[in-house]
Amino acid sequence: MPRTSCPARRAARAASHSGSWYTNVPGELADQISTWMDAARGEHPSSPDTKAIIAPHAGYAYSGRTMAYAYTSLPDPDTI
Repeated sequence: MPRTSCPARRAARAASHSGSWYTNVPGELADQISTWMDAARGEHPSSPDTKAIIAPHAGYAYSGRTMAYAYTSLPDPDTI
């Protein structure tokens, strides 16, 4: 079977839930995610055996901490 080329990169779409399901202030969002990820790393080490995760993605105020625990279980969560 011949290889096909990768499709051209598409322009990023506007964030449809910014300001409702999560803050629309970039620095505040980065701080929130960093806080959740740092807390999860301190309590829940990554595992080289993790192959997939199921992470919530509802409003970050409701699911951010749980989402961080899911992502920090990956071998290298900073490269997602």
